[in-house]
Amino acid sequence: IGDRDADGPGDVGPADDFSVLVRLVAPGGESGTARLRAIDASGKSTDLGSVKFESHAVAELPIAVWPKDANAVVVEADAPLVGSVFGSAHAGERHDFAWFAAAPEIEPGQPFAVPVVGGGQLIVVNTGAEEATVEVTNPAGKTAKTVVKAGAAAVVAAPPSALIESSAPIRAGVRYASGADIDGYPILSAGERDGALTVYTR
Repeated sequence: IGDRDADGPGDVGPADDFSVLVRLVAPGGESGTARLRAIDASGKSTDLGSVKFESHAVAELPIAVWPKDANAVVVEADAPLVGSVFGSAHAGERHDFAWFAAAPEIEPGQPFAVPVVGGGQLIVVNTGAEEATVEVTNPAGKTAKTVVKAGAAAVVAAPPSALIESSAPIRAGVRYASGADIDGYPILSAGERDGALTVYTR
């Protein structure tokens, strides 16, 4: 991540000419095939192709043309995978590059904190078969509702500090893109707090 010159990102090698690149690996050592598609706010799905992944090896798929208005990549595979998507921004001779980490699924009916950096956009992804009603509550307690269609990835208005709750399982992340600057991070739900804690006194 960071501002780069015309030489390119450096760690992508032959894929320097591609503005989007997906890398995947199976942590369990399985082999199989992954199918990738991009989705937008209307629920339109664009096939990006497929890639075979081998045991303990990183598979990658360069995306020559990113679909207009698409906001997320959906990966469907024969085995559990971890991965990220490489994105880029360009303005004149300035270039910036960032890896976008995969966002975990967030259960419905549970409010969770959403830290949105200034100038960032909250992207909410609904890969389910039913629409998701997303409620965003600002620090003053005012709530706004947005409906994210089934199979869609939409930009949902959210202040820098907010709580978000959905009627259906979703995934979410924050995207920042301005001129030649780009960055992003996934939104994580609160972790479990039901463990035991032992305190030893002196």
